[in-house]
Amino acid sequence: MIISDRKKGNIKILELIGRIDNDTNEEFEKELSYLVHNEERILVDCSKLNYINSRGLRTFLEVLKKVSKSKGKFFICSLKPEIQEIFRISGFLNLFDVYNTQESAIEGFQ
Repeated sequence: MIISDRKKGNIKILELIGRIDNDTNEEFEKELSYLVHNEERILVDCSKLNYINSRGLRTFLEVLKKVSKSKGKFFICSLKPEIQEIFRISGFLNLFDVYNTQESAIEGFQ
């Protein structure tokens, strides 16, 4: 998995490329943990995410809880249909603010 990040205004945008699985989840977890302590507004763009397992889903949930406690915002955008289905089946789709595009998610922060 490759994680690229950039800042747009006061929003930190993470782009995930590849897979979140047992081999890559630790890197994903470290990156998000760092951001939770240093950023109030986090957007994860999943347009290039091809796979996520239960550990990756759990990492998303843990980050959401931490960001919510600190009164920050954590949005997800651009889920591919197969990834969106994983979020839906697991019941996670209703827990997160999920946007169809990066642009609409950025507007959602306003």
